Amino acid sequence: VHYLGCMARFVNPVVLGRAEMRSRFGSNEWRLLQNGTVVATARRLARAYASGVRLESGELWILAPEEWGIVVARRDDDVIGRIERRSWLGRRWEVSGVGFAYDLVSRTAPRRWFLGVGGSPVAELQGSVLTYNRFRIESSLSVPLAAILLSWHVVVRPWEAAAEPRILRSMPGPPVEEDESGGIEP
Repeated sequence: VHYLGCMARFVNPVVLGRAEMRSRFGSNEWRLLQNGTVVATARRLARAYASGVRLESGELWILAPEEWGIVVARRDDDVIGRIERRSWLGRRWEVSGVGFAYDLVSRTAPRRWFLGVGGSPVAELQGSVLTYNRFRIESSLSVPLAAILLSWHVVVRPWEAAAEPRILRSMPGPPVEEDESGGIEP
């Protein structure tokens, strides 16, 4: 992970080249490795549909659903990135933040995606086919770490990224009234 920026508050970590996120089978603990070095760790908080990410600098980010089909990345109270579902089947997402905007697009092969600008791939992303414990990244240009992590959140656990915690609670049905004959009107 490289750092670009001129002021500490606006330092933007990026991924360039090959990197991989790994987790042991059945674990919610993930590590982002680049050149054999752990550059970030993530913990999936399954019941909250969120992830906590600690960068090598010690900085903490939270990735969590905000609305249906929208996940945001936060540093303290600041939103540093977001990913928004753009297709009904979840095969196209828009990833954006301060200084970046990409399309996350699913390829025809299972669990193969790319981050692109104007339809041209900038980074290839690959989830493992049989398990959800590996996420490979290969980028030809510097890609902000926030874009990579938000994409990971979608590719590895798509049902969580699409969910909104409020939707999973039972909702009351529509009001029902009786008409003069004793029948029910919706």
